[in-house]
Amino acid sequence: MHLNMKFFGMEQMPTFSAHDVMKNPAIESDFERFRDHLSPLFPARAQRTAS
Repeated sequence: MHLNMKFFGMEQMPTFSAHDVMKNPAIESDFERFRDHLSPLFPARAQRTAS
């Protein structure tokens, strides 16, 4: 993490990546994995989207 961000009290968030998106796209499962990745970080948003 960049030292300027650390100075302001920011913390590094977990990384998400999707691979092989051109030759073997799995768009729906990638979006589902992305939502699952974000839901612990933004729980209120995940609850609104699920309903």
